[in-house]
Amino acid sequence: MRKFILILTIAIISCKESSNKKARTINQSSRPVAEIKDLVVNMGDSNAYYSLFYHYVDTNEQNTDMFYYSYMMAFKYNYPKAYIDVFDILCNMYNISTGEENIKLNRMDEKSKQLALECLKRASELNYLDSKHLYQVISSLNK
Repeated sequence: MRKFILILTIAIISCKESSNKKARTINQSSRPVAEIKDLVVNMGDSNAYYSLFYHYVDTNEQNTDMFYYSYMMAFKYNYPKAYIDVFDILCNMYNISTGEENIKLNRMDEKSKQLALECLKRASELNYLDSKHLYQVISSLNK
């Protein structure tokens, strides 16, 4: 009986200790966001970029805050994924679905459209996933 009470007491105490810790979602990094942002901007750290990307995914700040860091990683550090992310964010801002092959950028103003196509072109030049095919299709549709 004493063993049972001892085990029960230990289990209750350990449950209380673990419930005091803040829960993290799967998209949250264990590092502070400010540190991750610094690594992205000042070092071009691709691992930090992925952490930041997953921090912002499906949030209201995805299009605004993440655009800055994607643009920085793309044009300062020539990071292929960031070029695609800039393209995707611009499409999201203009409510253009990127899940289809016949993506028409006609909702975008001319400067945004040029930036989106430039990012897609650079990603294709860097052979990022299927961006080469996507660039060919989109540039032919959006002339």
